[in-house]
Amino acid sequence: MKQMLVLQSSAVIIGTVIGAGILGLPFAFVQAGFWTGMIVLGLIGACILILSLFFGEVTLRTKELHQLTGYTEKYLGTIFKNIQGFLLLFGMYSALLAYTIGLGEIFSTVLSGSAFAWSIGAYLVLAFFVIRGLNIIKRAEFVIGILILGLLFTLALIATPHMDFKALSGFDWRAFFVPYGAILFACSGIVAIPEAREVLHAKRAEKSLKMAILIGNSVPVIVYAIFSLIVVAVTGTETSEIATVGLSSAIGPVALIVGGLFSIMAMSSSFMTLGVAMKSIFHYDYHAPQVLAIILTLSLPLVLFLLGVRDFFSVVSVAGALSVGLTGLISVATFWRARHHGDRKPEYIIPDWLAVPASIIIVLVFIAGFAYTL
Repeated sequence: MKQMLVLQSSAVIIGTVIGAGILGLPFAFVQAGFWTGMIVLGLIGACILILSLFFGEVTLRTKELHQLTGYTEKYLGTIFKNIQGFLLLFGMYSALLAYTIGLGEIFSTVLSGSAFAWSIGAYLVLAFFVIRGLNIIKRAEFVIGILILGLLFTLALIATPHMDFKALSGFDWRAFFVPYGAILFACSGIVAIPEAREVLHAKRAEKSLKMAILIGNSVPVIVYAIFSLIVVAVTGTETSEIATVGLSSAIGPVALIVGGLFSIMAMSSSFMTLGVAMKSIFHYDYHAPQVLAIILTLSLPLVLFLLGVRDFFSVVSVAGALSVGLTGLISVATFWRARHHGDRKPEYIIPDWLAVPASIIIVLVFIAGFAYTL
């Protein structure tokens, strides 16, 4: 029972993290140099893991269940709640928009037809699951997570004969921030931490949250590294903005199907979990009725898509650097305030010897990335 709860809780995080962002990583790696991209992935992955552990501790120091903005209000006040809420919603709306764009492109490539029509169809199906809520999604996420890993393994087997490791080259510190926004967007999943705690809270199993966070944030980074290596080794400088499109052109129809399924599973799982998290923010933290919370969650991405905002790579890069980076800075401040003003004894505590230097590094990296993007 305990192991299954950990898997379900970590699956919620994995499902949130692995989404459309993965499809833009190989392109970003090629632009910066493959090894530059790998180093930035490792650094950002470590920062997000520590930040997630920070926020897990925040949730465990708090008796009431909130979403990200609710914890910010409790420990930093209404002004920071509203700033956090704006940044968070900007990033989440951007993510839902990116998933809508990406799903349309993938379905169009695999099954032919209009990318626009496929995007609308996928959006409506996933919106149904968001409306149904967390209970149905947490069961689906576990199955989808297993399928994603299985499809990645299959894709690696298919791609191996076509790989040229000479393409895995390039290192330039001057290009450090070129893949920064795309990687930060791809690694971010802090909004899933309260949802992961909620899964464990229902069974009074919060002691397992630390392990769920470690698994939930480590698996995506490993998946990203493997996926980027496969794609770049096969397509090299011809890597496309949506990676599986170029990969299928280089390998053939089998890769088209496997890569398409991989992309669809990854983006669909993330869309559902993020959608539920947004609905919770509007309902729990801003006290909107359920129906209004659903409308606020699902309307804007669709409107932006219909208005013609359909540049996949630009959406994920800007959303990552601006929204995720600034949200992370506020989350670090929330963590340190919660240490002194929490109303509950947490099931785990990050020791100061790790928390202090990690906070400094996270703040410096996020500020530098924000400045570069501007």
